[in-house]
Amino acid sequence: MGYKFLSGTCLVSNIYETFTGLLAAAGWQNISSKPATDYEVWYSSGGQGNKRLIIQLRKDSNSNVGYRFIADYTPGAAGGGGTIQRTTAGWRSCRFFSNAFASSYPQSNQVSYKYHANKDRLIFYCEATYLDVTMYNGVIYLGSPDVMYHNEPGSKSLCLLAGGNYSYSNYYGDISDALDGRITSSDTIYCSPTYIGGSYTDITKSPSPQGNYVFTPHYVKDGNNDLRGKLTGLYIIYAKGALHGDIVKIGTRSFYLAMMTGSYGFFRTSTVAEYITFLAFEV
Repeated sequence: MGYKFLSGTCLVSNIYETFTGLLAAAGWQNISSKPATDYEVWYSSGGQGNKRLIIQLRKDSNSNVGYRFIADYTPGAAGGGGTIQRTTAGWRSCRFFSNAFASSYPQSNQVSYKYHANKDRLIFYCEATYLDVTMYNGVIYLGSPDVMYHNEPGSKSLCLLAGGNYSYSNYYGDISDALDGRITSSDTIYCSPTYIGGSYTDITKSPSPQGNYVFTPHYVKDGNNDLRGKLTGLYIIYAKGALHGDIVKIGTRSFYLAMMTGSYGFFRTSTVAEYITFLAFEV
C-alpha cells in the first residue's frame, strides 16, 4: 500500500497554519473549547471510524510545532476550558525544517512542501533554502501507522515522528504508549534500519547492476513492545549516483528522493563513501 504526495508553497510565517489546515481538510477536527488555555485539540476517528486519535497542538514559533499526547478531551460548556485526561505526557516541540538558526530565518521567505493527508495521518515534508545556498529540509509524520502489530485502542498508536530535526540532541520520535496518554521515551523509538540490522549500511545498495532501486519501508518499535507498526508510504533508498530532488521511475510510478539535513531524527540521512540514504515517497 502506498499513497501519492501533493505539493504546495507557503511563507515561513504561515507553516503552522498550513500544517493544521491540511489536518482539517483531511477530516481531523479541532475540538478545543478554550484555545487560550487548552490550545488546539485535534481529533480524528480514523479512516475506518474505529479510532480516537487525539493530540494537543500549539504554535511555539513560526518554525516550531508544540505537541502533547493526551488520553482524551471533553470540551467545556459555553467557551469554558475542557477536561484533559493525561498523566505523564508533557509538552514537547519539533521543527518543521532543519535549521539551527530557525528563529532568525526570514519569515517572508517561501518554502515548498509535499504532503499526504487522511483521517489516519498527516505527513508533511518541507524544503527551505536560505540565500539559494543552504538547504534545510524536514518531515513530520503525525498519525497512526498503516500496519499495527499489537492491539492499539483509542489513541495508543498515535505517533509524532520527525526528521532533519535539531530540537533534541538524540530525537527519534514519540509514540503514545498507554491509554492515559503516556509517551514512550524518545530514545527508544527507532526506524527500520536499526530494527533490521543496526545501521543504514545494512540496507541493500541501489541501483543494482540491472539498474533497479530497492525501497526499504520504515518500522516503529520501542523498548517495551518491540515492533509496534510499519509506515508504508515513506521509504529509504541507500543509493549511489543520486541527488536530492531526483525522480526514480518504477514502471508508471514516480518517487521523489529527499536528502534529509542532519544526522538526527527518525527520518535522517547517512553517507558512507559514495552512498547516501534518501527519504523516498511517491509523487
